[in-house]
Amino acid sequence: MPYCSNCGQEQKGSFCINCGTAIAPSPTVPPPRPAPPPPPLAGKHLVCPSCVAQNNYQLPGIHLTYTCACPACGAVFQTRIVTVRAKNSNKRNHLRHFSVRVINAGHGEELIQFRGRDVEFDMRSGDTAVFSYIGGKIRLVQNLTIGKYMKVGGGCAFVIVVFATGSALGVWSMIRLLS
Repeated sequence: MPYCSNCGQEQKGSFCINCGTAIAPSPTVPPPRPAPPPPPLAGKHLVCPSCVAQNNYQLPGIHLTYTCACPACGAVFQTRIVTVRAKNSNKRNHLRHFSVRVINAGHGEELIQFRGRDVEFDMRSGDTAVFSYIGGKIRLVQNLTIGKYMKVGGGCAFVIVVFATGSALGVWSMIRLLS
């Protein structure tokens, strides 16, 4: 089938039905389409765990932990971007205890446990989550998929890193973070 050299529409007759241009015998391959525009620079819209200012951070490469500085308040914090595998929470003593199983950037599986306010925080399997730390303590949890965040205050947090070697599954480290 010939294609119109003016508008690119497939044609059957001597003139283009779409724009009226005369159709000369041509190959039956449509004209090439222009290349798509390049993707925007990769960045993550993160919330500062100190002042809760929202900023776009350019995070180079794929790392387990990134160090960021808030342009609004100057706070330096570490952040981890992970994929949620599962989340569980329950209420005890006016606090909500969260257990979040995640897959980190190195494809290792981790269980992150922390206490937060008595408010349910939505995280589902496949969501992209951010855990931000100040002084080694979890201060903010963010769900990038739905655009919500929660400050984490008192209590303590546990991070258990699990790795797979062949068919064996072992615990690599357990870190207790006092808030």
